[in-house]
Amino acid sequence: MGILLVVAVLLLSEKSPGLRDHFGIVYDPLRNKVVIHGGNSRDVDGKYNYVRDTWEWDTKSWVKKDTGTVPTRSSHLIVYDRYNDISVLFGGTLFPGVIHDDTWLWNGEHWRKAGVSGPSARYSPG
Repeated sequence: MGILLVVAVLLLSEKSPGLRDHFGIVYDPLRNKVVIHGGNSRDVDGKYNYVRDTWEWDTKSWVKKDTGTVPTRSSHLIVYDRYNDISVLFGGTLFPGVIHDDTWLWNGEHWRKAGVSGPSARYSPG
């Protein structure tokens, strides 16, 4: 139900992230916002166009927050870390052949690369 609501909002909002798939999405309970990042859209010829922006939804409107700190990707995972009150992005892909193994942290204003080693590169990790 939650994902369907987000998709409906994407379709119906005048100022929005637009239609896309394979984006990362998470709910931030501290700030009561849905965060989406990246993914891809298709042009009229069916060609993938990767996006690297970050948007937040506060139940009333979308706000574009970041347009390129995190390298372009789709099929990545974002989870909320309640212990540290931060969203965590991992993995993803940029076809053909690029699979990410990096981890990024979102504090509601900025992404920063986490200085940790983690699992091997993968996409669709969830």
